[in-house]
Amino acid sequence: MKLEQEIGSYNDNAQYLQEPIAPRSSLLNMEDISFYENLPSRFDYFVQSWDTAIKMSEDSDYSVCTMWGIFEQKYYLVSLVREKINYPELKNLTEKLAREYQPKFVLSEDTASGQQLIQDMGFLGDNIRVIGIKPRFDKVTRCVSVVPLFQSVSVLIPKQSSIILKELLNFPHIKNDDIVDSVSQFLNFMKDKSFKYPARIRSLI
Repeated sequence: MKLEQEIGSYNDNAQYLQEPIAPRSSLLNMEDISFYENLPSRFDYFVQSWDTAIKMSEDSDYSVCTMWGIFEQKYYLVSLVREKINYPELKNLTEKLAREYQPKFVLSEDTASGQQLIQDMGFLGDNIRVIGIKPRFDKVTRCVSVVPLFQSVSVLIPKQSSIILKELLNFPHIKNDDIVDSVSQFLNFMKDKSFKYPARIRSLI
C-alpha cells in the first residue's frame, strides 16, 4: 500500500508529520514510499544498521539502529531503536538486539562514534558478521544512490512510522537525520551483492 493512500494528500501529510515538507527539494517524495501491512511469516536473514552518536546531551544526535528483514529481495524495516544513551548503555543495547534477532550482519559506520563499538562487537559471536562502513561520499550522495530502491518498491516500512517518514521526506532539510543515515547505510550495503569481505572494514558509498 502506498503511503499517500493511507494518509492523504501532500498538504495533509505535512500537517500529519508536524513539519513542512519540501516536495521539490527533498530527495524522496510521498509516492516513493511503500508500506507493509503484515510481515512475512519468515525472513531469509536480518541485518542491523547502526548510526551512533559521539556523546549524550540535549543537542547531540541520536544513536539509531534500523533492523531489516530480507525476504524475496524485499527489505522490510521491522524495528527501529532511536535513543540518546551513553556508551555502556549502547553496548548493552547492541548485545540485546543481536541476541533477540540473531542478524547475519551488523553494520556500523567506521568513524569516531562507531569505532569503539565495532571493536567491542566481538562478543556477538562467530555467527554474526560485524561490518565497519567507511563512507566515501557525503550523506546526501549516499541517500541519492538508494532512491531507486524506494521507487522500485524494494523497501517497505511499517504503517505507524511517523518519525521515520518525517526524516525520509524532509531530508536533507532536517536537523536530526540519524534514521536516514542508518537506512542509507543499510541500502548501500545491500546494493553490493557479493558479500565477500576479506576484512572487517569495507568501503562503500
